[in-house]
Formats: sequence, structure tokens, C-alpha cells
Amino acid sequence: MLKSFFLEKKWRLWSWGGLFLLIVSLWFQVQMTVAINTWYGKFYDLLQNAGDYVDKPNEGIELFFSQLISLDYILNGLREIFLLCYCISLHFLSNLYWMVHSYLRIKMERGNDL
Repeated sequence: MLKSFFLEKKWRLWSWGGLFLLIVSLWFQVQMTVAINTWYGKFYDLLQNAGDYVDKPNEGIELFFSQLISLDYILNGLREIFLLCYCISLHFLSNLYWMVHSYLRIKMERGNDL
């Protein structure tokens, strides 16, 4: 089943390239998790020091929202979309493989009566 996905020339770029892209994205996700853990430290420091911005609330609000918006949410969303497309392609091709081989097996068993 996986053989048809990874070894067929027609799907080779998508299967191997997609697998490589998934591995790279997992590595990148680990790096982002480390960066987020560092970010959490800055974010919670900002929350603990909220009293410092009583006189200048606009500066505190700007810092707060600049800490909330991050590239990680966008990149994880794109990675999830690619992962779904990759899994759907794998599922489609494995179903196609089994449908063709089942049809051929049934045709061979029954003769040319199909």
C-alpha cells in the first residue's frame, strides 16, 4: 500500500518531498517550542509588572498585544494544512491502489464477465 505512494514515479516528488517537508517542519516546531518557552518568560514578566504601567496604560497594552501576536500560530496553521493535504493524498492513493488491485483480482477470478 505505501509502496505505491512512495515508489510510483508520478507521486515520487509529492511523497518524498512531502515527507522531507514534514520532518523539517517537526524540527522547526521543536525550535519554536523552545522559543515559545522563552517567550512565556517575557510574557509572564510583563503580567507580573503590570503595575508599572498604571500611569501609561497605552504602553502596557501595546507591549501586551505585541507579545500575544506571534509567528508560531501562523506557521503551525500552515503546517497543519499541509499535513492534512499530505494525509488525504496518501489515503486517496492507497484506496486507489486497493481498488485497482481488487478489480484486477476479481476480473481474473471471474474472467472477462465484468
